[in-house]
Amino acid sequence: PLRAAKAEPDVAEEGGTTPLIAAASEGHSEVAAALLHAGASLDLVTEQGVSALMLAAQGGCVPIVSSLLQRGARADLVAKNPRNPCGTALIGAARSGSLEVIAQLLAAGSAINGQRGDGATPIIQAAWNNHAPAIEALVNAKADVNHTDKEGMSALMRASNDGHTDAVRTLLKLGAKKDLIATDSAATYNATTNNATTALSLARSNKHELIVELLQAA
Repeated sequence: PLRAAKAEPDVAEEGGTTPLIAAASEGHSEVAAALLHAGASLDLVTEQGVSALMLAAQGGCVPIVSSLLQRGARADLVAKNPRNPCGTALIGAARSGSLEVIAQLLAAGSAINGQRGDGATPIIQAAWNNHAPAIEALVNAKADVNHTDKEGMSALMRASNDGHTDAVRTLLKLGAKKDLIATDSAATYNATTNNATTALSLARSNKHELIVELLQAA
């Protein structure tokens, strides 16, 4: 109950989820505001290293993100679990595609090329989720459009593999290299036969014909 949360706002459930983290995860702005007023700690994390700010950013919840940042929540935390979809607050925002949250986090000093454990950066996550406007905002903020994750996959490769036409078109417009070669994605995605794994080979293997055309024309 909220009354109990107000009395002890940082009492965590199994797994380390505090009331504030739970409220951020569900986008409950009024509950989060009440918990912050009651003195909830800003930067506590779950056992996987996920903070309230990461979850609010991932959900695109502008009011909670704003409240946390105004109170000094850390925008540079990195989740412990390398495959956690949040990774960092900015990666979470890229996953949601919220331009306002992205802008707030960048203004608060979030690392534009900050990585989670698997090497993914905000721009790779935005491409993975086909958020073309977010890709453009991140590149305008000096994101490395050709960064590759630990599988050697770039944002363009991820978008091409998943059939995200808008993301591919935007990335090509913004200077993404189409000839980068992935390191070990062939085994992961069964995307190639005897050829090097590139954005084009990934698009061809998954029968994304429009993306094949875009890549060939670039």
